[in-house]
Amino acid sequence: MRRLNRRLRVAIALGALAAVATAVAVFSAQDSVGARGAFGALPLDHYACYPARFSAFKPRPLRLENQFGGATARVFRPTRICAPARKNAEPVRNRLAHLVCYSLTDVQGPEQQSRSVSLSNQFGVLPAKVVVVPPESLCLPASKRLGTLITPAVPRNLDHYVCYTIDPSRPFDRRHARVRDQFGTSTDAILVPKTLCVPTRKNGSKLVQPRVHLVCYSDKSGARGRPARFRTQFGLLRSSPTVRNLFCVPSLKRLTLG
Repeated sequence: MRRLNRRLRVAIALGALAAVATAVAVFSAQDSVGARGAFGALPLDHYACYPARFSAFKPRPLRLENQFGGATARVFRPTRICAPARKNAEPVRNRLAHLVCYSLTDVQGPEQQSRSVSLSNQFGVLPAKVVVVPPESLCLPASKRLGTLITPAVPRNLDHYVCYTIDPSRPFDRRHARVRDQFGTSTDAILVPKTLCVPTRKNGSKLVQPRVHLVCYSDKSGARGRPARFRTQFGLLRSSPTVRNLFCVPSLKRLTLG
């Protein structure tokens, strides 16, 4: 009986060590640069973003709620469009789901401080501070139509995102990627992280993918958008995009101390 108990204790100890080793391996895979297995399966596309001129838009109030708290704000004007994009050989999951991003004013809510986070995506692990106030923008799901055809309905399988300026805690080594979207293809230089876009409830809406964020990097690109019409929950907009200047990557976020 004593020998059996000793064997049982050894088996339990070996099982615990195996579990720890597995957990470490998974964490290391998620934190490694280019961990396609960990992040290629995230249910969200990459997005290529373009500053744009838009048709007239009437500002309006709304309520926002996400992991950083709740607030009321006023949507001021649209500033850029983001198209689902193919990075290198990776496929596009939903080519119909675009984003239109708006500037915000009159943000009112509990006083918020900058938050320390660890961001993980295909480019590696990025420790950073998120500047919660003021938000940089609000991005809404949008459908797109080139030409004069009827613009489709707004996609329902994509979150709203509030985007915040981020201050990386260490330098980011620029990358190069072949980026292809509905406007064109170019080899882009992915420069520095600029914003963290967080899934957000707008006026009480439900979240689609609450764990999956977008980290947007400044992008040196030769791709230029073309005039198009976009439909969001705020209505129909005519846009004239210019040169691509942001590239957004599906990411995971973890709050850290600091």
